[in-house]
Amino acid sequence: MSSPAVAGYHATPTQYASRRAGATRSRPLIQSAKVIPAANVVLGCALMNRAARLPMMGPQSAVLYSTGLLCLLNLAVTDNARYASAKRAVAVYQGKASLPGAAVQQRELATLWYTVCRVQVFGQLAGLLLMVRSASPAGTLRGAAAFMLANVLFFLMGAGKAKHDDEGRPAPMKPALQQFVLTTDCVLLAAALLGALFRGSLVGALGAYLFSAGCLIGAVEGIPKTAAALKGLVPS
Repeated sequence: MSSPAVAGYHATPTQYASRRAGATRSRPLIQSAKVIPAANVVLGCALMNRAARLPMMGPQSAVLYSTGLLCLLNLAVTDNARYASAKRAVAVYQGKASLPGAAVQQRELATLWYTVCRVQVFGQLAGLLLMVRSASPAGTLRGAAAFMLANVLFFLMGAGKAKHDDEGRPAPMKPALQQFVLTTDCVLLAAALLGALFRGSLVGALGAYLFSAGCLIGAVEGIPKTAAALKGLVPS
């Protein structure tokens, strides 16, 4: 009779990952990588503080406020969960010198997921830091463009097919959904670039406000997950 570990090698890639990842499922996602949510909260507060100190409301303040809210209400939890998912996905195969073909393919997808998640999470943080440190409206929008570029690269590098769920199990995106999200991110990237290149013009203002609208939608979408994560931190 085969041992459970050996039997796992003969399961489908999804079944193998599910069996081997079981030991990590009980750990709350919010606790898996405390630096990421802390960084997003600090940067989000810094962006909103910069907006509050501007002499008047305008495209730059809209970009700063909306991106700050996105950090606080969405990214602090979702980026952390995504990075935790990536770590769980690759942890399944650590220490495995020999794997059957199906498991090797799944290990490659898990490794790709880990890579693209790092590109997205740390690329976003770099863009946010640029926004915080910028002293000019154009610089703020260049940072916003860098932020969106990380999201675009995330999908162009293969995130859709490599996606794993919160427990580190394969969960590829449907092609139509992937294309919709990628297209949206490309539009917001273009909007940020227009805002930076044509600052002070109607085109630049429209680009900045379009980028802000996208961030506000993302902030609203993140509220349920953020509320659930905060609720999980409160002792019952």
